[in-house]
Amino acid sequence: MAEENIAESLAAVEKALEHFNTSLIRSGFADGAASYQKMAEIIVGQWMWASSQGIDQHNDRFRRVAALAAEIHEQLLPYVEGMRKLALLQELVPEPKPEPPFPPDSRPARILEMLAAAPRPMSMTALRKEVGGSSSALKKELAELVSDGWVRERRAGSRVLYAPSLPEQKNSS
Repeated sequence: MAEENIAESLAAVEKALEHFNTSLIRSGFADGAASYQKMAEIIVGQWMWASSQGIDQHNDRFRRVAALAAEIHEQLLPYVEGMRKLALLQELVPEPKPEPPFPPDSRPARILEMLAAAPRPMSMTALRKEVGGSSSALKKELAELVSDGWVRERRAGSRVLYAPSLPEQKNSS
C-alpha cells in the first residue's frame, strides 16, 4: 500500500463524509430524531394499551408500521456501522503534540529535546552538563517550562527530576 493511495483514499472519504454530513444537516435529519423517538414511544405505548384492553382491530396497521420501520432500519444500519468504525479512529489515532511557543533552535527547545531523548527523568545537574549555562538560568527556564506544562517535575529524595510532559498532560494543563 503506497502512501499516495492513503492520501487519495483519505481525500475521497473526507469529501464523501463532508457531503453526507452537510446533506443530513440541511435536511434537518438530526433535528427530527427527537420527534421520531417520541413517535416510537407513543405508538408502542398505544399498542401496549390496546393489547391490554383486547383491542386488536388496528394490529394490521401496527404491523405495517413495524415493517416500514424495519425496512428503514435496514437501510440506515450499514451507515451507522460504517460511521461507528470510522469514529474508532478518534481513539486509535494519537492527537498531535502541540508545538512549543518558542523557536526550535532556542535553549528551551534544546532542554525539551534533551529530556525527550533521555531514557529517564533528568536532574538539573545532568541537564546543565548537556545544555550548558548557569544553574540559575537553567532553574528559571525549567520553572517556566514546568509552569507552561511542557515539563513535569518530581522529587526523588532531595533531588528534583525533570521529564517532558506527555501530550495528554500538556493538553490538560
